[in-house]
Amino acid sequence: GLAVPTAAQRRELGTDRGLIVERVQGAAARAEIQAGDVVLAIVTGGRQIPLRTVDEFKRLVAGLKDGQQVTLLVGRGGVTSYVALKAGQ
Repeated sequence: GLAVPTAAQRRELGTDRGLIVERVQGAAARAEIQAGDVVLAIVTGGRQIPLRTVDEFKRLVAGLKDGQQVTLLVGRGGVTSYVALKAGQ
């Protein structure tokens, strides 16, 4: 599951965007995403879309077909990296 960071978490993370990973399962676990990571953006249709709300993330993911690859920009410990995973798997 994902959650919007609190103001204190945002200060600690040094960002005004992104969603904190609370629970990892399925494709995210296989992609080695961990609880505490911050999903900053989703790359879809050749565009990088910054994430600010859980609803926004759900809406973007709902438009993906099963097996379609999606790339997330993930922050962990001050380092950002792109993580690819397959939707619905």
